[in-house]
Amino acid sequence: MKKYILMVFVFGFLSAADSTDYSSIFFKIREKSERPASSFLVDGKYEKNKYSSDKTIDGKDNTAWVVSTESGGVGEYVCFWINIDNEGEFDFPKKSTLMIKNGLFTNKNLYYANNRLKSAKLEIYECDVLYGQDKMRLRNKPVLNMSMKLDFEDEMVEQQFDIVIEKPKPQVKAESHSYFYFGKLIITEIYKGSKYNDTCISEIETESFK
Repeated sequence: MKKYILMVFVFGFLSAADSTDYSSIFFKIREKSERPASSFLVDGKYEKNKYSSDKTIDGKDNTAWVVSTESGGVGEYVCFWINIDNEGEFDFPKKSTLMIKNGLFTNKNLYYANNRLKSAKLEIYECDVLYGQDKMRLRNKPVLNMSMKLDFEDEMVEQQFDIVIEKPKPQVKAESHSYFYFGKLIITEIYKGSKYNDTCISEIETESFK
């Protein structure tokens, strides 16, 4: 009986781990200009959203997405739109540059006082879109097109990474496809802060290139 209970628990855990609603994430990013994330720090001394993931898109160096866990944020993630000029079916490879201000960029003292990313996993999700008379629809659920490892230097400078999507993930036959992409940045390793166990990212931006 004990073995049975353990097996049910493990199966339930694995199922929950794969239960992310990527369709919902797509529409939150595309239609509401949100940046869905696994969590963010809530400090009772400030407004609730002071450290939310939307701070990575506000253009301000002195604000940041901040996560605070026992692991220093390892395993936490933030999702964001990947800008590509042409989403047409046959225009591959598709290219975009990811620009990240890793850490809290308010000043160097606070930069080193808090955790910074040492490495991360970037998952690229492909969204095959249909345009109806009323609104945009997804032809299928978003699928993982590719993933890549990002390694960060421990410097208070913007760091850039090229994203090259070589080809689409075929799902169904159709007359036309429009492809959109979003990224899921997952923290895998950190540089420890000298004072705080909070991991910060000030800005995340993407820009297409040919």
